[in-house]
Amino acid sequence: MEKIISIHIEKLPEGVYLATSDDLPGLVAQGRTVTETLEIARDVARKITEARAEKSDNVSLKPPNIGSSFDDFLEEEGILEEVNAVAIKRGFKPMPFGMIIA
Repeated sequence: MEKIISIHIEKLPEGVYLATSDDLPGLVAQGRTVTETLEIARDVARKITEARAEKSDNVSLKPPNIGSSFDDFLEEEGILEEVNAVAIKRGFKPMPFGMIIA
């Protein structure tokens, strides 16, 4: 998939060209000519977007208990009844969402 982004190129005092983009944070490329700088910028942009795609795929593989209630977690572990029994024995009342507050 191709995407069009704006590239800002400036000539540095050292005589090389620097490319950056507000559309793709992290894109920085340097070359001896404008053409070389654009080629490098294209490669850097491709690598950044690939890395972001991989990262978003990995983020979706979150642990199963993220976002679930504490009671769900305790039930999955097979200890919900035991935890509630101990809490009641100690004088604590189970609160909604599995939180036990003294």
